[in-house]
Amino acid sequence: MSDGGAGYIFEATANSSELERLQALEAIFDPATRELLASALELGGRRVLEVGAGAGSIARWLGEQVGAAGQVVALDTNVRFLSELSGVEVIEGSVTAVELPPFDLVHARYVAVHNADPGAFLEALVRLVAPGGLLVLEEPDFRWSRALAGPPRLCESFDRVHRAVVEMFTRRGMDPGIGSGLGSALGPSLELQTLQLSPHVERGGSALSQMMWLSTRALAEKYTETGCADESDIAHYEAFSHSPECWGLYYATGSLVGRRRAS
Repeated sequence: MSDGGAGYIFEATANSSELERLQALEAIFDPATRELLASALELGGRRVLEVGAGAGSIARWLGEQVGAAGQVVALDTNVRFLSELSGVEVIEGSVTAVELPPFDLVHARYVAVHNADPGAFLEALVRLVAPGGLLVLEEPDFRWSRALAGPPRLCESFDRVHRAVVEMFTRRGMDPGIGSGLGSALGPSLELQTLQLSPHVERGGSALSQMMWLSTRALAEKYTETGCADESDIAHYEAFSHSPECWGLYYATGSLVGRRRAS
């Protein structure tokens, strides 16, 4: 899921591997996202923008919710997985560059973290929310990560890999902790309705630990380039993610619902 153009860290990942990762992410997080969106606003007949639509599951669900009287636009800098979205308008481009009329609801999940200028990205999102409309964001904070239980060597490698994650984002000018800062990053034009931070503590072999291994496999070279982790750490991270005796705090997700002020 991207709005970061050429800076998107998964841009060069092979289609089959990236689709597998995105679908794993959807399977894990879609239920909570659907609940968040449905509780924020009555969706029937609304005009909705899904930013960084990824493999399209939330855009597809939104299309079902708004019905024939509504409209859903799915925006992504790479629409390679969005060709099958019936009833949803698909646009390839960046939210900071496209010109669109305002929406009743704008949603993005794990997109701001991939932007080298997250402030400009968030400002662009707010501008696309109609007065009285809602902005719904879900973003990670990778700084929370740490191994909690397991063989010492595997735990050490888990921590090294996650230090590499933070370093990789930081070197690219991105904010690996943006999920915890959403509430203070959006300015006075938005009135906060909901603000949450949820840590993801998982056992090896869980769906989330497997999804994180897919990400690590795809980005292993970028992680080792930071000098924080090496190839043996990547191999031990794989073992950690598969072992039921290992428990890790992988990251935390910040969730925000904000209403655009009338003036």
